[in-house]
Amino acid sequence: MLQVERVNTFYGKIHALKDISLTVKEGEIVAVLGANGHGKSTLLKTVCGLLPPNSGDILFCGTRINNLPMHKVVKMGIVYVPEEKNLFQDLTVKENLLLGAYNSRARKDREKNLNTVMELFPRLGEREHQIVATLSGGERQMLAMGRGLMSSARLILIDEPSVGLAPSLKADVFKKIREINRERRITVILVEQEVASTLAISDRGYVMKDGRIVYEDESSNISIEIIQKLYLR
Repeated sequence: MLQVERVNTFYGKIHALKDISLTVKEGEIVAVLGANGHGKSTLLKTVCGLLPPNSGDILFCGTRINNLPMHKVVKMGIVYVPEEKNLFQDLTVKENLLLGAYNSRARKDREKNLNTVMELFPRLGEREHQIVATLSGGERQMLAMGRGLMSSARLILIDEPSVGLAPSLKADVFKKIREINRERRITVILVEQEVASTLAISDRGYVMKDGRIVYEDESSNISIEIIQKLYLR
């Protein structure tokens, strides 16, 4: 579904991604692991069109998407759920969800997608008329993922969904990501610091260090000890 081939991305003079190559097959959950500041979020932003790569190729279902603006990437079915959430705090839950269906491909399925989101996250249905600023951290994270699903996503890029959540809420978020993948048949790239929980729900994993991919394998073969050794060498 997704091919990233020798991609380099810069922030000004800072070389953030260095010859990154990876693949994502349809139906997978692919984990991207590593310490903060080593390029994981930059990778997601580059794939979704928020940051243009300086070189290399990104192909989605065989189509080169390097130079497409972000709204066209979304229309093709790639959605980025950022760590910052970027929700509209003064709008209601339902209003935020409906804003996720702004592209023409998603608009025709708006009601169907809204029902899907409410089934997946019943708490959002209970709070659909509530102002977002009054929601808990876990509810806001569910809303962020739900708004991404409203765009008729085929590939969803989720950035640090468990940050700042209580342990019980973290477990629920990981469960929902697995449901999105297994039951809704949506492919997922997941960037996370919670290594054990991420490996438990993912199919394959990549480890990043200093803007490079330094290790890849099936998730069942990756351990915390392996990652620690990679960062100590």
